[in-house]
Amino acid sequence: MEQQRRKFLKYIGYATVGCGFSACSSNNLFDFPKRDRSSEPTQGPPANFGKLEKTNLTIGFVPVTDCAPLIIAKEKGFFQRYGLNVGLKKYPDWSAVHKDLLSWGIDACVALFGLPILTNFGSPKAPVISLMMLNRNGAGITFSKKAWQGAIRASTEYYNFQDFAYSYRKYIKKLAEPLKLGIDLTNSMANYTLLYWLSAIEINPDKQIKLIEFPPSQMVYKLQAGIVDGYCLDEPWNQRAVVDQSGFTVYVNRDIWKGHPGKILATMGPWAEKHPTTARALVAAVLEACQYCDQLENRQSIAQIISRSKYIDTKVNYIEGSLL
Repeated sequence: MEQQRRKFLKYIGYATVGCGFSACSSNNLFDFPKRDRSSEPTQGPPANFGKLEKTNLTIGFVPVTDCAPLIIAKEKGFFQRYGLNVGLKKYPDWSAVHKDLLSWGIDACVALFGLPILTNFGSPKAPVISLMMLNRNGAGITFSKKAWQGAIRASTEYYNFQDFAYSYRKYIKKLAEPLKLGIDLTNSMANYTLLYWLSAIEINPDKQIKLIEFPPSQMVYKLQAGIVDGYCLDEPWNQRAVVDQSGFTVYVNRDIWKGHPGKILATMGPWAEKHPTTARALVAAVLEACQYCDQLENRQSIAQIISRSKYIDTKVNYIEGSLL
């Protein structure tokens, strides 16, 4: 029994997900000079875009590590550097922050990558646009101890993906009822990669899996209570399950789709048209924050800052594992 416990503790450390912050964007919407679009910290005075149409902004976010650039932009003075007074407003889940953006309750928000497509081509329609991408990767698939007891291990412990897929299918067939997996939202990148992953394993998500939506910060509690058997989610909520020994990370999303888009900075198209100079200043400030976040030597201080109660509200070591 003790030997099994030590093995479990050894393998749960697979939860480091490797979040990469996007210090540049291939879509040069605001026509920044090429020399300013690198991952190196910006040197010299800030760009002068002219008089800002609006200086007091409210930006929404959900407590996940993907929101780090916005928090750092505020805490390290990047917003102030460009003449912006930004208030960050925390929401429990993506549905809530998206709803407030669409109702013009906030100026911008950290949003799911697919929001502009869904709102411009879906129903009801809304003119949401992406100002920039904030990060890549950053999510993982975590299972409860029940799966560990069922002989499932982290994917790195298998000879290849086919070997892992065979073991996982075998485990699923033994269950008396469909596996319950938690997701943050059906149109999130985490859910898309989860569905792709399940399909690659030859598991039908519609018949063999039950997907349940919960706010990200509540997912670990649902895992501990047995309400879900696992989940696919952004950090630090995979790392928290690992540190608390509530579960283990079986797969990281970057190994499903390396460099997949994470979150974006979204606003309403008419807002950007009405405040073009403010929009450029906002992107410039967040861009510099991304450059700061992208430097490994800053990651420990970043973890200290974003773990505060007004932001992600969690222990520092939950965040450090996914950033360092």
